[in-house]
Amino acid sequence: MARPERKTYREGWGRRLVDWTNADLKTARYLADGGTLSYAAELVDELRADSRVAGVLPQRVNGLLGLQLTFEASGDGRRRGRAVRALEADEDWWQIAPEHELADLQTWGLLLGVGLAELVWTTNERGRAIPRLKVWDPRWLRYEWTTRRWLLRTDDQGDIEIVPGGGKWVIYTPYGASRPWAKGLWRALARWWLLKTFALDDWARHGEMHGSPIRVGLAPEGSQPEDREKFAADLAEIGRDTSIVPPPGYTMELLEAEAKTWEQFPKQIETANAELSILLVGQNLTSEVTGGSFAAAKIHENVRDDLVRFDAEALATCLNEQVLRWWAEFNFGDARLAPWPNWDTAPPAPPMAPSAPTNSTDPAEDAEDEDTNDDDPST
Repeated sequence: MARPERKTYREGWGRRLVDWTNADLKTARYLADGGTLSYAAELVDELRADSRVAGVLPQRVNGLLGLQLTFEASGDGRRRGRAVRALEADEDWWQIAPEHELADLQTWGLLLGVGLAELVWTTNERGRAIPRLKVWDPRWLRYEWTTRRWLLRTDDQGDIEIVPGGGKWVIYTPYGASRPWAKGLWRALARWWLLKTFALDDWARHGEMHGSPIRVGLAPEGSQPEDREKFAADLAEIGRDTSIVPPPGYTMELLEAEAKTWEQFPKQIETANAELSILLVGQNLTSEVTGGSFAAAKIHENVRDDLVRFDAEALATCLNEQVLRWWAEFNFGDARLAPWPNWDTAPPAPPMAPSAPTNSTDPAEDAEDEDTNDDDPST
C-alpha cells in the first residue's frame, strides 16, 4: 500500500423491531455461529440501554481510557523517539483516536466480541497522514465461512471485503480472532437481561391490575333482572373520583388480591442486576456499596484488576498492529517504528503509615543530646 486509501464509505441504517424472547436469543446465537452478526448486534444495542449495564459498563471502559497513557517506543534509531513525540507532544494520538470513538470500539469488542472501525485518512496541520477512527455498527458485518473472510454491507458500495490490519479497516477482537462473537459477553448477559425485562414488564402489569380493583355490585334478594343489569351498567360507567348512591338494598365492593405475589419481581430484578455487574466488572461492589468509601470510586476498586490489565493489553495490541503501524509507515517510512500505547494499570500505592513518634518526651533531654553531639571533641 503506497499511500493511504482516502476513499470513505457510508454506513447503513435501520433495525428490526424485536420483542425479545428466549427463542430470539437462540436465533441470535445460531445466526452468529453462521457468521451473521445482525441479530446479535441488535441485542447488544438493547443490552447497552439497560439501566444496570449503562451504569456499570462505563466504569470498565471509561475507567481504562481515563488512566495515564504513555507510548513505548519501538524499532531502532533516532526516528523511534520522533514517532513517540509526534503522538504525545504533537497530539497526533488524539486526532487518531478520539475518546468517544475509542470507547465505542472497546464497548463493541467487549460485548459482541467484535468491534468494527473505518480508518478515515486525513492530513493534519504538520503534513502528517492521520488515520482517524470511525466506529461502525457491526450489524452490517458478517463472516463468510466458505472463503474465511469478513464482508461488510455498505449503504453506497454494496458488499465489500474487510481485511483487518490492511490500512483501511480495524476489526477489534479482544477475545481472539477465532469465532470472536462466541466469546463476547452478550451471550452470558442476555439471559439475565431478559429475566430482568420480563420481571419489569410483569411487575408493571401486576401493578396495573392491582391498582384498579374490580367493582362488584351486590343486589338484594328478589331483585329484578332489569334492575341488576342497570346497576351493572352504572358501575361500568363510573369514572375516577366519582361518587355513586346505589338503589336501596344494592351495595358495591372492591375485589382485590391479598397475596403478596409482587415480592418476586424486585427479587428477580435484584438478582439480575447483581449478575450483570459481576459479568461486566468482575464484582458487585460498585452498585451495592452502602457506606462512604473513596476507594470504591477508583477503577481498581470498581473493576477487577485482571480485567483492567486484559483490556489495556488487548486494545494496545489492536491499535498498534492495525492503526499505528500504518501511521508510522506513511509518516516515517517504517511500520516497525509504531509505538505501543501503554495505559498505567498498576494499582495505586497504599497510603503511607504515619511515622512513629520518638521515645523522648522531655525537651531538656533532647537539648542535652544535641549539645553533647556538638561540643564533645570525641565526636
